[in-house]
Amino acid sequence: MNKLISFINDELAETWEEKSQQQDWEVLRGRKESWRSGEIHEEILMLTAGADVQENRIEVEVIGWGKRFEHWSVEYHVITADTSTNNLSDRCWTELAALMAKHWSHPTGDNLYLSGICIDAGYNTETVYHFCRGYPQDRVLAIQGSDRLKAPISRAKAVDHIGGKHMRNALFYYEVGSSFLKSELFHWLKQKPPEGDEPYPFGWSHFPQDRDDEYFKQLCAEVLQKTTPKDKRSKVKWEWVKIRERNEALDTHIYARAAAAAVGYDSIVVT
Repeated sequence: MNKLISFINDELAETWEEKSQQQDWEVLRGRKESWRSGEIHEEILMLTAGADVQENRIEVEVIGWGKRFEHWSVEYHVITADTSTNNLSDRCWTELAALMAKHWSHPTGDNLYLSGICIDAGYNTETVYHFCRGYPQDRVLAIQGSDRLKAPISRAKAVDHIGGKHMRNALFYYEVGSSFLKSELFHWLKQKPPEGDEPYPFGWSHFPQDRDDEYFKQLCAEVLQKTTPKDKRSKVKWEWVKIRERNEALDTHIYARAAAAAVGYDSIVVT
């Protein structure tokens, strides 16, 4: 958390507000714009995605990234199917594979593909690993969330090893800094829209006109709260707490952000 606060204060020359980071979903719904899901804005430089695997569905968000972390929620998919199976020919996995092979037409005439995707391996872990093995590991990343990681994504950690040594062609997984990325996102979401000809704020989120209410409710399904330690010698902690049961839109959003970091977006962003 301290790393994020320093980044906001020093690099962005903005003030970190140490207060509840709850975001009103209706405010975000009111920011929908006059474009539809699947359309690509001319300022998008790359596409990434985040996938959350649940027992009866896979939810996926595709995000387009422009300059200064400005981003567009291009598509949101809910693939309903039994994901408990380890058969990759089942519909849930074939539809995810089809989405990963899809291309989007950029206004310049070029085709954009997903530069990277993070897939949560918290449920049915071995099948997610099996799915990821079929793709280049620098594009398709098996991940697990971590509240301790103070960065978007960790270094690769080997899944396959014998006697402590990595196997040749081992699959790797990554930890995603869940709390770090949620704090980053909610700081962006709470910014005020530009006035007149002002540019959009750093990290501004764009949403299509056909996005449903449930998406915005899930995106705002958690709140950052300060916990009071029982022991006076212990440090005060900040924790993300769910205020709604469903939060997949929030998870997929930060997974797509982690995928962008993993493929080098952070180092090429033009400020």
